[in-house]
Amino acid sequence: ADTSVMRGGDAKRVRVRRDQKERSGTMSEALVWELLRKNNCFVRKQGGVQFSTEKGNVLGVNSFKASGLANRKTADVCVNKNGAVVLSVKSKKEGAERKPAAMYRAVPMKKGSRKAVKVTEKMLSSYRPDLKSAAMVRVSKLIRAQNKQRKAVKAE
Repeated sequence: ADTSVMRGGDAKRVRVRRDQKERSGTMSEALVWELLRKNNCFVRKQGGVQFSTEKGNVLGVNSFKASGLANRKTADVCVNKNGAVVLSVKSKKEGAERKPAAMYRAVPMKKGSRKAVKVTEKMLSSYRPDLKSAAMVRVSKLIRAQNKQRKAVKAE
């Protein structure tokens, strides 16, 4: 896990962990948030409140805590093309942050509303416990909306 690296002209060897070495090329979360917080293409300003439509923002508000662009660990709940509710979390694989298509790991929820809420709770309790309740609410709302659409189609 450790690698030896020579620094500048020093003859000393400094031990650097591999994950620290690889992250050295990326900006800190705080710096990214300072660059994006006031103006980016995902910000929607309505009635004095700032909302955000970026992927990875479960709360939908423009804040550092909920930002999908500034944080390394994010979660998102949406509906895919097939109509299934999908929970997406940022991948932990090396180099995934430089590849937008591979950045998120998606978990489709096909087994019903109770199972979907349990899966969401289990995944986010260790990953991002602060976003767990918001993600569970969003999953249940999306499933409820899908059930209403199915009932309306059957009634016609």
